Amino acid sequence: MSSDGTLVTMQATDKFLYGLTFKGEVVVRNADNISEVVKTKANPAKADATCMAVSEVSNTIWIGDKTGGVTVLDAETLEPVEVPAALKTH
Repeated sequence: MSSDGTLVTMQATDKFLYGLTFKGEVVVRNADNISEVVKTKANPAKADATCMAVSEVSNTIWIGDKTGGVTVLDAETLEPVEVPAALKTH
């Protein structure tokens, strides 16, 4: 999906296919035509990215790194967003 084409993980929604490459790049492709790259962002995490999850509810991409940190990006702009407050449980 990127210049080296190797994915660590990917997740699809009705509109987009989100991929995280071994180079640490986030690649967003059109779900109807996966050859069409919509956006890319190199090195989105503070350290080497290791995993990714997409939330359609909050329209965010959560990227975990090898230090245990999490970076949250806006799924449309790929810009960092403030981490939402933790959910309280009883």
